Amino acid sequence: MKKGFYSICLCLLSFFSSQALQDPTDLEHYAKFKIYLDSLNKISDTMILGRGPQNRIKASYAYLGLLENALNEFPDFAYPFDSLRNISVMGDENTKFRLFTWELLFAPGKYRHLGIIHYHNKNKEPIVKVLNDFSDNIKSPQDTINGVNQWYGCFYYRVLRKRKKGENKYYLFGWDMNNGKSYKKVLDVLTFVEDEPVFGAADFYFEDYNTVRTRFILEYDKHASTTMNYDDNMKMIVFDHMAPVGKSQSEKDKDILIPDGSYHAFKWKRGKWIFIEKLFHFKLKDGEAPIGR
Repeated sequence: MKKGFYSICLCLLSFFSSQALQDPTDLEHYAKFKIYLDSLNKISDTMILGRGPQNRIKASYAYLGLLENALNEFPDFAYPFDSLRNISVMGDENTKFRLFTWELLFAPGKYRHLGIIHYHNKNKEPIVKVLNDFSDNIKSPQDTINGVNQWYGCFYYRVLRKRKKGENKYYLFGWDMNNGKSYKKVLDVLTFVEDEPVFGAADFYFEDYNTVRTRFILEYDKHASTTMNYDDNMKMIVFDHMAPVGKSQSEKDKDILIPDGSYHAFKWKRGKWIFIEKLFHFKLKDGEAPIGR
C-alpha cells in the first residue's frame, strides 16, 4: 500500500514537471496545485508518526522531493503552502522568502532536520534550495557562518526582520530536539549574499562587546518549559536564564539545566543585539521549578 502511494508521488513529480504554470488565479492550475498539497499532507503523517525509522526516513525524503518539485512548478508566492501539516512554514512579511522545516526521528534519541528555502533572486527568478542539516558536524556552532549545505538544522517558529546598513537581516527562532534528553532553542541569522542564503552573522554581543557570537543556542532539560522569543512591547529578545539542578547520569555528568525564574535579553542597538544580563526576576517558591508547563 505504502509502496503504491510513493509510486503515485513519483508519477506526480514527472507529470507536473512538464507543465508550464504561471497564473496563480487559474482554476485549473490551482486544482493541480491542490493535488500537491493533499499528497504532501498524506506523506507528512507517516514521516512524523510512522512506525519504525525506515518508514519515517522514506516518507521524509519522499516529502522533500515532492515539496521541492511543487515549489519549482508553482514558484509564485501567491500559491499558499500554509495548509501543510506537521511542518513549519515561515517567511518574511514582505514575501521575500519562505522556509519549510521539519524534524525526523531516525533512531532512538537521534533527530535530523530537513528543510527547503524558496526565494526570488535580484532578477526576480525563483530559487529553491534544499537545506542540509550539518549541525552534528559543526564543532563551534555559535561561531560559524554557513551556507545551505552546512545548515544548523532546526524547526523554525518565528522570523524577525531588521535593517542594517540598508540591508535586510532575518533573525530565525528555532527549536531543536537535540538528543531527546535535552532540547535547544536556536537564534540564527539569515542574509542573502549575491543571491545566496547565508546563515549566521556576528550580531550577538556579550560582556561589553568583548565576546561576539554568530548565532545563539540555549540548551535545557527536555522536561523544562523554556522561553526564547521577541517581545513586541519591550522590543527585545527575551529568554530564560538556565541553572543547573543536578548531573546527568547518561551524558558524562553533564549539568541538567532548567529555567530558574530570571530572564536575560538581547536589545537591538546600532545594528547589533546587545546582551542584557538581568531583565527581571520572578522568584520561585522553595521546591518549585518551571517544569512541565
